Amino acid sequence: MNDGSLTYSIYSNEKLSTNLISKLDIKSNTYKHLNLYIVNDSIHIFYAYSNLINSNIWSIQHIVGNKKKWEKKTVINTIADKSFSPFLVDFDKLGNIHLVYGAYDQVKNHIYYTFYNAYQQKWNQCPEKLSTGENSLFPFLFVDSKDNLHLLWNKLVNKDYILCYSRLSNMGQDKYKWKTINIPTVKNLSYTPVLFEDNKILRIVYIQGKKISSIYSTNYGYTWEFGGEENIEDFKTELIKYSTNFKQENIKGKINYAFCKKDIHDNILNIYFNTTLSQPIIYSKTNDEIIYSTDDNEISEEIINDISPLGESIEKNTVGQDINSIENKSEIIELLTSIKQSSDQILYKIDEIQKEISDLKIRVQKIEEKKMFNFFR
Repeated sequence: MNDGSLTYSIYSNEKLSTNLISKLDIKSNTYKHLNLYIVNDSIHIFYAYSNLINSNIWSIQHIVGNKKKWEKKTVINTIADKSFSPFLVDFDKLGNIHLVYGAYDQVKNHIYYTFYNAYQQKWNQCPEKLSTGENSLFPFLFVDSKDNLHLLWNKLVNKDYILCYSRLSNMGQDKYKWKTINIPTVKNLSYTPVLFEDNKILRIVYIQGKKISSIYSTNYGYTWEFGGEENIEDFKTELIKYSTNFKQENIKGKINYAFCKKDIHDNILNIYFNTTLSQPIIYSKTNDEIIYSTDDNEISEEIINDISPLGESIEKNTVGQDINSIENKSEIIELLTSIKQSSDQILYKIDEIQKEISDLKIRVQKIEEKKMFNFFR
């Protein structure tokens, strides 16, 4: 709104209700990259802002709450250029939030990672720098169905953008450690690549000139292979932001962003290198609204702001119904899911406590060694 009001609206039972969340100081600040997510009945809003006087200092803010109560948290303060590249957010099954962003250290651009602990309801105060050496730009973050984290970024080498990849596992010897993995060489990138999960296969999709290509992993990111390419010269290609509440799709895979082939004459969107969506996305545009349908399902959504040079960006929700489900079965599944989430949170907390105990033991041992050294001296 023109007065800086940040409002949240929800349409339910044929009624639109609107709540004032916050007042933004649009006279003194510039705001960018507004995003909204709904996770476990909580609403999460993210945006970045900088002061007009000192436009190189940026802050990412996180507003979390529900219809009645809202809480504002500062994620990070950082130095960047006036444009400030988009930050990427994703969630794991425990409701923890993972975020990557780019920052400038007076010499080069680097990629940083931080996270929000859902149990403690706090942001990590020490973001981790994941890139080293060359200029690193345009990060992309994805959390797969196993809660592994995957990071893509572009490394600038001799005026050429080269794709880099790193992963963080939630189990095994490399648990909670970022590890850079070698992937097939991908360079001469035209746009920021995307990563999604398709029937338990991870796919990285990228554009080079007039061709769109993919590499894929069948073991959640440990190894990667070339997955083919297509010519996009004859089609309009768009980047979409995608979300769904269709249970069958969530079981088969996960897509946050994807490149789509758009048939201008038939108004059909097909996601490149994807098998999860068996039906194409059919849409028609009327005024400021886009009507989507996949097979028998149809809903409407407003167009969101551009997030790619490729053209207009669309946020799509697919509403579906599992014909095999019944109310009692659905309630049982929800109850079991809730129990599993609670148990996972307890295990996560136990693991944190064990790590703290180990750290304390090391510190005590160092103190004892220092005492012995001083005694003999």
